Amino acid sequence: MQTLGKAIVEERLLDTRTSMSKVLSYFSQWRPTISPDPVTGVPTVSVTIERSNTEYTLKSIFDYLKQSGKEVYVAIDEFQTITDYPEQGTEALLRSYIQFIHNAHFIFSGSRQHLMYEMFGSPKRPFYQSTAMMTLQPLHEEIYYDFSSRWFVANNGSLSEEVFRQLYTLFDGYTWYLQSVLNRLYATEKHVTDYQQVREAILSILKDKSSQYEMIMTFLTDNQRNLLKAIARDNCVAQLQANDFLRKHELPSASSIKKALTALLDKDIVYQTARGYIVYDRFLDLWLKRTFY
Repeated sequence: MQTLGKAIVEERLLDTRTSMSKVLSYFSQWRPTISPDPVTGVPTVSVTIERSNTEYTLKSIFDYLKQSGKEVYVAIDEFQTITDYPEQGTEALLRSYIQFIHNAHFIFSGSRQHLMYEMFGSPKRPFYQSTAMMTLQPLHEEIYYDFSSRWFVANNGSLSEEVFRQLYTLFDGYTWYLQSVLNRLYATEKHVTDYQQVREAILSILKDKSSQYEMIMTFLTDNQRNLLKAIARDNCVAQLQANDFLRKHELPSASSIKKALTALLDKDIVYQTARGYIVYDRFLDLWLKRTFY
């Protein structure tokens, strides 16, 4: 909540039309400090809170938004993290304020889809049916290629459409992985004409991430590690507790695998799609394939 409050205070205090005393009257327990950025010289705001009180902090934020009378748009990224707050009832408290402020519009986004769907799709949760839900699909291949190719051309280089198509297919069009590889290629290659260049870029990324992935593996139990490697080997698994799958990978009983799966899902290491279970991090998936098979 401090981040949300800071954004509001910063925007209003840097607006020359807004009285500082008026803003601070709504944030009496906060101590904003305005100072110039040492590099750009642009005024920045740092905020500290004298005492920790989630309810009081939220009330001051929404009271201020409500009295402003302006149409306000608030975008909160990784919204599902509020479920990890140590304070009890933050989700319900936030919902109770939002539903009574009519001049503010909220956009909630998050990368952990199963948690977001649970928060907004379960009748037991405070935000149930409070918003219109939307799943962002990958950018269309042609649009993405045109965008990427322009960067290479602007640098007096080129990007093969066929090579890009193979890369796009490898990661199912997901931007984060595509951008990571393309960025590596842009930094190291002038003309990308052969898929081997993509392989080298991916190997370079996996090498950089190797220590991180080795650490992840050390924190898993034997059953969790073995299940994770089995999923990576099969790419996508519809029935993890099926006897054929267990025998193929020499895994223990279905009950043990169910327990291991729950832990991997909770850690966001494995993700359930409409087709089955996959390794959530595509680079981790490739690292597992390369390391163990």
